[in-house]
Amino acid sequence: MLSIILKGIFIMSKKMYKALLILLLSVFFGQNLYAENRLMFGFGLLFDPNSLGSTIIKDGLDSGAVKTDAQGNYAGQQKVFIAENKLQALENMTGGVFNVKRGGAMTAGTFSTGFEGDIGNNLFFRAGFNYTTKISGGDTKANFLGFTWYDVTWNYHSTVIPVYFGPKFDFKDGEGNTIGGIYIGMGLHWYKAQWGVKGTNNGTALHGITNGLTRDLPVTSDAHDPGLVYDDVVFRASGTGFNWVVGAQSKMGPGYLFLEVETLVSLGMGNGATKTTAGWSALSPYPAYPVTVAGNYYKFGYKLAL
Repeated sequence: MLSIILKGIFIMSKKMYKALLILLLSVFFGQNLYAENRLMFGFGLLFDPNSLGSTIIKDGLDSGAVKTDAQGNYAGQQKVFIAENKLQALENMTGGVFNVKRGGAMTAGTFSTGFEGDIGNNLFFRAGFNYTTKISGGDTKANFLGFTWYDVTWNYHSTVIPVYFGPKFDFKDGEGNTIGGIYIGMGLHWYKAQWGVKGTNNGTALHGITNGLTRDLPVTSDAHDPGLVYDDVVFRASGTGFNWVVGAQSKMGPGYLFLEVETLVSLGMGNGATKTTAGWSALSPYPAYPVTVAGNYYKFGYKLAL
């Protein structure tokens, strides 16, 4: 059984090397060995980039600073970022005296372009470029009788250069003309990404205007004291990873409309720097957090046949 599996892998490897050799010959010697070339343009969505949704909505993030009650006794860790569900619970409990505006988890939009070519009748390759940025979510505000003591904005950007190779299966009409197809590709990518968070978690001012009474209230005791006032920290990373794509295309005019799901898998550690002394105590002068482009990108667009 093992010999059969190894033999199959060897045969598949030979076919892949052959296809890659054809591609290299085309690039270096300028020969058009492809059945068809296509220039693609597309748009898409990435939900919950960098998997920060749980931190924003339900978990928050503990601070390095401690919180105290009105008598100055230790009462646990302060939160550098307070979860939206806790802020909503505070609004419900106080009848709106404490008010929250929730943006929820981030959603990012993606612009993609690339060059695709067929190798023979049943294989394709693609070299692409993806730019992704936040388009909604990631904004949370909380106020007390009109005074905004919590105002935080999350952001995300990434650039990815993916390369694919895999099988493509065309659909043809009665006259043998291609009218569409499906394709599955696997490959590698290089990425450069960043996410950041900026804003205010000002417990000093909140506790001051309430004469310290909010120190004993649920959630408001998490308000950072000393006041974290408009700090801004960004985490950046770059690297390589694996990727695959599954898609379908339909003939329209001189090209094809397409729908696809592109999946990326990669992870790096990003280093940031806080800007204020309160930020230093809340996170550290130079905090580090994971940065990733991993996820499913739901994309549509057009491929122009060349």
